[in-house]
Formats: sequence, structure tokens, C-alpha cells
Amino acid sequence: MTVFTRPVPWVSLHHLTEADRSRLINRHHDPLDIACMSDPSDPRNGMFLCVDVVDPGNFSAPPEGYSEGFQALWRWAQQQGFSWLRLVEWGDVVEGLPVFNKEMTS
Repeated sequence: MTVFTRPVPWVSLHHLTEADRSRLINRHHDPLDIACMSDPSDPRNGMFLCVDVVDPGNFSAPPEGYSEGFQALWRWAQQQGFSWLRLVEWGDVVEGLPVFNKEMTS
């Protein structure tokens, strides 16, 4: 049996605006918009976010309607070769990306 592994960086949830977070964790979220997994009973635990399958040299555009900060995070992840991100409050802050609402408590 072959097991494929992929690195998943733990990135600060503060790279998302409140509007981006709300849209991603909305229980009526359209999975065709973007693949996102979270535990609604514990929003501080963050989420796993699919930034699409990475095809070197052929990056996909982020879904429409998200903030410029989200778009920058999406592009950064693809440029680093990541297909998934784990976004958590205690995750790493990525230099050069916008940071929003560091005082969030929910």
C-alpha cells in the first residue's frame, strides 16, 4: 500500500477577516465554493482549508467574494506548494500577509 503525505502548515486564523471566517464556517456553506472543514462547536480550534490542487506553474484563482487578504493567503499557499492549510488562532503569522483582529476571542 502506498501512503501519500502532504505538509499542512498551521497558519494564524488572524489572516482572515471576520467576513471571510463567517463565510467559511457558515453551516450553509457551499462546498463547491471552497472546501473547508471546521468544528462549529469550537471555533477557536480553527479550520482546514483547501487551496486547490497545486499544479506548479498553473495556480488556480481564489473563489470570488473573499477579501484581498484571503486572496493573498491563497496565492501564498499555492506558491509554497500547499494544497491544504490549517488555520488556528495559535498558528504562525506569515510575514507579508495582512493580519486582522488579533483580539478575537470566539
